[in-house]
Order: sequence, then C-alpha cells, then structure tokens
Amino acid sequence: MKPVCRWLVPLLIAIALPGTLRAADPFAGREHYKKHCAYCHGMDGKPGMPQTPDFTRKGDPGSGLLRGDVTLLNRIRQGGSSCPSFRSVLEDIQILDVIAYMRSMKR
Repeated sequence: MKPVCRWLVPLLIAIALPGTLRAADPFAGREHYKKHCAYCHGMDGKPGMPQTPDFTRKGDPGSGLLRGDVTLLNRIRQGGSSCPSFRSVLEDIQILDVIAYMRSMKR
C-alpha cells in the first residue's frame, strides 16, 4: 500500500460514516455520572459507601482513575462487587463520556 493510501482510506471511512468517530464528552458524561454513579461514588469521586473505588486519585493506584480508559470501560460494562453492570444501560461512548467526566473532576 502506498504511503498516501495508509491515511486516505481511514479518512474517507471517517467522512463517510459521520457520527461514528467523536471524542468523549465530559459534559454529557457528567449527566450520566450524576444519574447512574453519584449515589455510590459521590459527585466529587469520593466514595460514600464501603469498598467503593475512590476516584480522587488518592487511593490505591489499581482501584481508581489511575487505570486506563479501556480497563475502566470494561469494568463499568461488567460491574463490580456491589456495582451493577452498565452494559445494557449505557452505550460504550456514553461510558467513555463518564470516564472523561471523572477524569475532569476537581481534586
């Protein structure tokens, strides 16, 4: 494949399929977080329930926002010990919006 084709094909696909590629939206994520997550995780990311992950980045590096987006996406999809699965509640892009919001929370 010629060098021009390597970037031209993905560009044409992105143009042909509008709405399929977009950056995560922390403003939309805030609304989803408020509706589905804040009760247990708190609006500021500090958990209000025992054994709930701390999203303030002060806790254990393996338990909160120091994980990668894909890891968090999968965890939110599957649910955890006391957290329900959001696979049938939120689409992946909505979960990524929530993650973007969580990463933008004031610390």
